[in-house]
Amino acid sequence: MRKIRNDILGLTFLGLIGYLFQGSLCGEAKITDGDTIIIGSQRIRLYGIDAVEKNQKCKTKQGRGW
Repeated sequence: MRKIRNDILGLTFLGLIGYLFQGSLCGEAKITDGDTIIIGSQRIRLYGIDAVEKNQKCKTKQGRGW
């Protein structure tokens, strides 16, 4: 029972820290490539997106460029 209580307290503490240090981004969003946007001075990489980067050379399984 004590472990569950400590786990709940720990998660509550982490949630409180996140809430206290949250921020907001306002402004025009600019897309720089397939997985990156810029809002104001913040550069944001989208997690879990695997997009071709600018000037990246891609090849097929046979080694031909496309």
